[in-house]
Amino acid sequence: MLSHNVLHYTITSLRITFGYDTVYLSLVREVRERIKVNEVRVSVAARCRLTERARYMLIVSLNGLRRGERSLAPVGGGVKVTNAGKRQLIKLFGANSFEKGNDLRFRLPAGQLDELSDWLEATKELETNAARREFYDEVVDERHLLTRRLAQSARFTHRELREGWMNLWSYPGGRLELTRSYGFEQIYDVWLPNEARQKLVQAAQQPNPLVEFVSEKEIRSGRSHRHKSNISPWTKLLLPER
Repeated sequence: MLSHNVLHYTITSLRITFGYDTVYLSLVREVRERIKVNEVRVSVAARCRLTERARYMLIVSLNGLRRGERSLAPVGGGVKVTNAGKRQLIKLFGANSFEKGNDLRFRLPAGQLDELSDWLEATKELETNAARREFYDEVVDERHLLTRRLAQSARFTHRELREGWMNLWSYPGGRLELTRSYGFEQIYDVWLPNEARQKLVQAAQQPNPLVEFVSEKEIRSGRSHRHKSNISPWTKLLLPER
């Protein structure tokens, strides 16, 4: 388990506007420092880890493309909790400010992070098909990388719960904002038959592909070599721990 008073500080994309010109500075760095936090934003997500010859499959953010940016992240997304589970989070840990329904994106007193980690490992109140749902949504329905027939053969194996601090830059309404967030990532290894894998590899070789296969070195650097795509800092949680 990570020490919760250590901050992993990462800047992946900084937008600066001069008149009508926009400059994107890709900066990737990590600083570990002691901090004191009263309350933090928490997210719980399921992430799909699919590798081909020691390279990790990542998909291009469609929202980023609409903003003129090319960024990569693992297949996956938010995990939902049952109504009973949501009540437990509020009562036991003081969870508050849920961002959307029963999605596990909320705020929490920082002193409860260890206890929340234990609860997530043991509870039966989380949805169990989040990885499959996100795989279908992002790979089949949104990007059309695989047919539904090929995707149906996918098998998802839960491997571990990873967690870590991230500082994320965003610019809602053109205003640069820094959000400190603590993420719990349920990592699922994905098995696909050879036909489906080859479809994905071929898709990655097209001009301006919606999927890329990148190395561990690229992930740690925050930038893909071939297409110069920014890589989400959360992606590092797919990698072996050093």
